[in-house]
This record gives sequence, structure tokens and C-alpha cells, in this order.
Amino acid sequence: MKYLILTLSLLSFFISSLLFIKEFNLAELKQELEHTGLFKDAGDAFTHEGKETLVCYRQTHRNFYILLMTMSISSLGFIYYAFVQKKQLSKKLIIINKEVLLKNKVIEEKNTEIISGINYAKHLQRAMLSNTNILKEYFSKYLIINRPKDIVSGDFYWVEKVGGYIFVAVADCTGHGVPGAFMTILGNSLLNQIVLENNTISTSKILSELNKRLFQTFVTEKESEKVNDGMDISIIRFDCSTKEILFSGARRNLLVLSNDNCNELKGSRQSLGAEKNHSTPFGEETLILKKGERIFLYTDGVTDQLGGENYKKFMTKNFKELLNLNKSLDLDQQRKIIIETITKWKGNNIQTDDVLILGLEV
Repeated sequence: MKYLILTLSLLSFFISSLLFIKEFNLAELKQELEHTGLFKDAGDAFTHEGKETLVCYRQTHRNFYILLMTMSISSLGFIYYAFVQKKQLSKKLIIINKEVLLKNKVIEEKNTEIISGINYAKHLQRAMLSNTNILKEYFSKYLIINRPKDIVSGDFYWVEKVGGYIFVAVADCTGHGVPGAFMTILGNSLLNQIVLENNTISTSKILSELNKRLFQTFVTEKESEKVNDGMDISIIRFDCSTKEILFSGARRNLLVLSNDNCNELKGSRQSLGAEKNHSTPFGEETLILKKGERIFLYTDGVTDQLGGENYKKFMTKNFKELLNLNKSLDLDQQRKIIIETITKWKGNNIQTDDVLILGLEV
């Protein structure tokens, strides 16, 4: 219908234009003037003879009105056409808008379900973490700072007592969020098997066995299915009677805070994981903790946090200086200062990685 109106409007416009320029000969014009009675002798008003033509005044006005009406009709046709187009476009936009709102609602519902599931997984992960009652019983004070980058964490701590020994480990699994959380469950389960079921008490042997089992878990003959996940971990064995500590680490170190300084015991440079089954044994370090001395096991989330005036990493050096500067304070106060310092350093930047710090005082 809209195309028919547009076609008729254009056709009327062209016809009127032709009528407007229609020409008449001189004889017809003279007869017209004499017929009106306004001129007694119309022939005297003309000096030209022949077939010269003039546009009829009366006919010109009539054609002008026809043209004006046609242009008005044409304009109305164009306006109606535009109105129809706009109406159809509005209908399409309404339909599209409804579809977008419906999809957004579905996405929002799915997102709510996912977040709800991850929040529940957070409670399961925390329940899985070792009971801190062992720490309360055998250490005068302790601190734990556990700040996941996402809802769930790829870092975990593990505490168990076997005979006269207390084992404490802090691990940083590959990734963070949900993938990292799956690795924490695996790591926690494997440590329980190695230490509790197999009664392995050497820290270096614990790491070697843990690395072996991670490799066996992820190894595959298909290159496309190869998994290079693993973990960095520090582990200590505390002798409840002698206060002796046996330490081993896989790309993680142990900080010892004494009255004199903050010393660092370095672990092995090799990480645990599925990339290769290490044949090189992990080393062990031994020290006797004195009363009032503190040890800190930590992941690299604290030292790798980007921030400060120049947007740089916090670095191990600054972390050691922070601990040493506040060594005279109570562990609870020191915990508060560590959190405040890291938060201030991060500023408005995003958290770089999961953060886990575990401190113990004899």
C-alpha cells in the first residue's frame, strides 16, 4: 500500500508539471479574450501574426493550482510513507528490546546460580582446611591471613599431628578461582595419604612423593590432553619435645623472625607438578626455635602484589622488612599491620593473586 501511494504521488507530480508548461497558439488566445468581453477588438492588442505562441494566463493559474494540490498530496504521501517506516522500525526495536531483556534475565539467573554454587564451594573449601585447634594447642600464638583473589582460592594450608610431630604446609596451586580450588582439594587429599596413611615423616620425602603422585594424576600420552598444573609448597615438621623444625620447600621459602633479624631459609627451585617427574630429591633445613621466635610460611601472592607509586611488585625484601619492623608487636597486632600495609600498597589496583600467610610463635 505504501509503495502504491508513493508511485501515484510521483505520477501526479509529473503530469501536473507537463500541464503547467502547456502552450497555446495566438488564434486560440485571441478568441479567448474576445469571448470574455473585456476587449472589444482583441486583434488590436496583438501586432504579431503567424504561429507564435503565448502561455495562456487563465490556463497557467489553473495548472498552478493543480500543481500545488499535487505537491501537497505528494508531501502527504511521503509523510505517510515515513510514518509507516518509523512505525515498523519501532515495532522491530520493541521486539529486539524484549529479546535482549529476556536474554539478560536468563544470563542474570545463570550468573546468580553460578555465584551461589561458588559461594557454597567456598564453605566446603574452608571446611576442608585443617583444624586450627592443633596450632592453638602447641603454639603460643599463630596468625593466618587468607585472602583469595576470587571467591574460592588456589592457596591452601594443611596442618596435621603424627606422633610427636606437627606438620604444617602452605601451598600455592596453579591458577586461582575455581581451577585453583580443585587443585587445593587434590593437594590436601594427597598430603593426607602420604603423611597420615603412609606415615612419611621426612619433609623432603613428602614433597618427592607428592610430586610423583601429581605427575601420575595428570600424565597422559595424548599431547592435546596434557595438563601442566602443579603447586609451589613449603612444609615444616615441628618436634613438640625438642622444638626442632625440619623444613623443605618447592619454590617456596621459610622466614624466621628472631630478635636480631628476619632470616630466610630457601627451598628447592623446582616446582611440583605434571610437567616432569623430578628425580632430584628435595633438600631439608633444620633449626631450633627459641622462645619468642616466629616463623612465616607464605605464598607469592603477597610479594607479587602490584601497587605503590610506581606500580611495582611488593617484593620479598619489603615483606621481610615489614615483619622485622613490627617483630616486637603481638602477633594479632602484626597481622593487622600486614593486612593494612598490603591493602595500602594495592590501592585501587586489582588483587594480583591469592594471598596466604601463616605465622607461628613458639
